[in-house]
Amino acid sequence: KHANSKKSGDGSIDKNNGFAIIPTQNKGLCTLCDVNVWVVCQSGLEIKWCKGCKNFRPWAAFGDKGLATKCLRCRERQREKYALQKEEKEKARLLAKSKGKA
Repeated sequence: KHANSKKSGDGSIDKNNGFAIIPTQNKGLCTLCDVNVWVVCQSGLEIKWCKGCKNFRPWAAFGDKGLATKCLRCRERQREKYALQKEEKEKARLLAKSKGKA
């Protein structure tokens, strides 16, 4: 939340509105609002934008790293993808090395 201001649906600041409307897309939101934790008034649920899912997720889904930009699921997926890329690179390097000796 910007200093006593509320966000309108298009991400602009509306000082006359009594509540914040979280836009359905992340477009047009400032970086501060992009990384903040939002509270749903009706339920008290704390939500945060996940840059991996490109969706709002419960803040609890970010685990111990509540300030992270991606939820646990997306960070795990990123770890697996990186490990696979690293493995493929190593296989290619070994293959090139063995062809060079032959």
